[in-house]
Amino acid sequence: MESHVTSKVYHVIQEISAPGGIRSITPGFVARMLQLDPQTVFEAMVKLTDLGFLGQQLHIMCPFCANALDDQRLDLGKTITCAVCGKTFVVSTENIYMRFSYVPEKKHLVYPW
Repeated sequence: MESHVTSKVYHVIQEISAPGGIRSITPGFVARMLQLDPQTVFEAMVKLTDLGFLGQQLHIMCPFCANALDDQRLDLGKTITCAVCGKTFVVSTENIYMRFSYVPEKKHLVYPW
């Protein structure tokens, strides 16, 4: 079952990351597309990252407006101001999330699904 889910996750990410498509993807987004449990999708995406098919990045999300502050350092306890809503908040584990990106140069590799 695990490899079947990993295969489905990989193929949907490959499709939506085609040239001109989405550059980074959250497990929740993929889970909603595939109607699967987000934790299961997250685990599949981590496995695909370990195999080199996906990249991963941590981002800070404003707890007030959900803006992704991509240019910020992930310093827990640091106070920052959101450029969109102007509100100030403290960086904590509650407002850090992971995004994944497709690594197109690995598309020629074949994973033994």
